[in-house]
Amino acid sequence: LMAFTFANESLQVVSGTTTAWLPIATPWLSIAACSSQLYGKRNVVGGSLIAFDPYFGQSIVPSAIPCLPTEVTSSWMNNDPATTSVLGPTFVCPGAYNAVSTVSVNPSTQQILCCPSQYTLTTAITGKGAAPSQCISHLTPGQTLTFQTASGVGPWGVASTVVPASTAALVWPTAVYAMHVNGFNVISAATTSKSSDNTLLVTTTS
Repeated sequence: LMAFTFANESLQVVSGTTTAWLPIATPWLSIAACSSQLYGKRNVVGGSLIAFDPYFGQSIVPSAIPCLPTEVTSSWMNNDPATTSVLGPTFVCPGAYNAVSTVSVNPSTQQILCCPSQYTLTTAITGKGAAPSQCISHLTPGQTLTFQTASGVGPWGVASTVVPASTAALVWPTAVYAMHVNGFNVISAATTSKSSDNTLLVTTTS
């Protein structure tokens, strides 16, 4: 995964724990083609399809249109144990997404949970969880789907299937899960920011 740097990134240090804030102040452009970028996990029978996942363009179809801001991808993929990356302290859902829940973290902070507009909330993810289990779209029996799939370590390829009339049989797909996008709005926060010479600057916003 390519490493990104963000000019508006800010750092907050509390009790020795560093949080990298990545604000998203305006909605990411909604692109119709993104809703059809579907794939099925390798070697999964009776499973579901996944949509709005940056992995689709990174590893499956490199020419695919990016469907989420790079800030979102960076917050998910950050493996630095010393720093936690989160979206905020100003946050709005991407253009193709709607707010499905608002969680009050404390009197000055709200967490906004977002799912694509055709998806509903199934399991609220308030931590770092990257598995697509928050947003679900149940499919209609008889619906024809085209998606990317692969078996073993073989190459990805296009497949097409019809949604089964009965969900009792272990035949997939019967639903599509979409990657969630969750962020924070902070009314008042003290932040520690990086200047151009890497000096730490403490500022207060309200």
